[in-house]
Amino acid sequence: SPMGYTDLNAECQRQVQAGSDDYDMFGGHRNSLVLSYQGFHYNLLDIDALDLEQEWWDQNYVDAITINDSLYTVIGDIGVSTLLFVSSLTFNKKLMDEQNMAYPYDLVRDGKWTMDALLTMTADYGSDLNGDGVLTRDNDRLAMVGWSTESGYSLFYGSGFAFINRDAAGDYAINYDAERLNAILEKVVALWTTDYAYNNMGSGTAEHEITYGIFPAGRALFSDIVLSKIGTFYSDMEDDFGIIPLPKYDESQESYKSYLGFTIPILYLPNNAQNAERTGTIMEALCTASYDHVTPQMYEIVTKLKNVRDEDSSEMIEIIIRNKFIDTAHFYDIEGYGTLPTNVITSGSSNSASIIKAFEKIAKKEWEKILSAFEKLS
Repeated sequence: SPMGYTDLNAECQRQVQAGSDDYDMFGGHRNSLVLSYQGFHYNLLDIDALDLEQEWWDQNYVDAITINDSLYTVIGDIGVSTLLFVSSLTFNKKLMDEQNMAYPYDLVRDGKWTMDALLTMTADYGSDLNGDGVLTRDNDRLAMVGWSTESGYSLFYGSGFAFINRDAAGDYAINYDAERLNAILEKVVALWTTDYAYNNMGSGTAEHEITYGIFPAGRALFSDIVLSKIGTFYSDMEDDFGIIPLPKYDESQESYKSYLGFTIPILYLPNNAQNAERTGTIMEALCTASYDHVTPQMYEIVTKLKNVRDEDSSEMIEIIIRNKFIDTAHFYDIEGYGTLPTNVITSGSSNSASIIKAFEKIAKKEWEKILSAFEKLS
């Protein structure tokens, strides 16, 4: 039954409190995570029919959201939008040819597609096409474009940086390398706060037509965009383009990481589920069927646009969707940490210490309160 996110949460709460069995499973949203530690969700690790170690269930999500040996929500190939709502970069092949630039595919394959490599390709690329002395989003050629709700996070989380990490005991805590954080932010800010990049960090409204009109018009070298929007905004683009993952922070980073946006369908069962094993069997069957038949077709659908004419992009898409990245602090929207990358880009300063100082005590108390609630459920 289609419902808004608030209504969906309310319905799950109502069902559990009433002891009814109207729904066996819910497809929620990041906002549904609050119900997990409030006791309204069923522990999926108690369902034998679910094999949550398999690739068709997203292992990055499972690891980030499992707390106290309990997992109350899950994502996987059962939701095609989950596979598509991950960040990627598109690049204009014609503009690269004009600059005698090599397409970045081999850099990706060799593990050398890094923030520095991206910064090198975009450095001094902007061009004042109308000769008015300033670079603007409406008239000139830019190095990169993006939309804040996604690109305010995607380059940063492409580094694999998380504010909440497991400690020596295997428990999640707000625990991170502040030096590495500033080093990553320095490169993120260097890219997004120059005249030749446009990221609508201002009002935060969905200025899709403006942001995603620049790249198909042939006026941007790169575009930061989620896979699901490529067909929507770039299907009529005249120039050929390619698709690649967001860059690593540096070559020592183990793998590419793809930022996963908030509006993905998160699956969960109500805590009073009366047919959990049956529901789990159905979920497992749907997820494996999607993994075997739907997901491979999805690669083809995205790369069969008239202006994506290479097998390389299909290979890149598989890298993108199989390396989704979840920062627990971001998904639980922990005070300050959940939105830090966008706030830093907006401020234009990569020194995060003063920003963090204003909220770190509140954030730690908030996270400790959540952990305490989970412990009571165990």
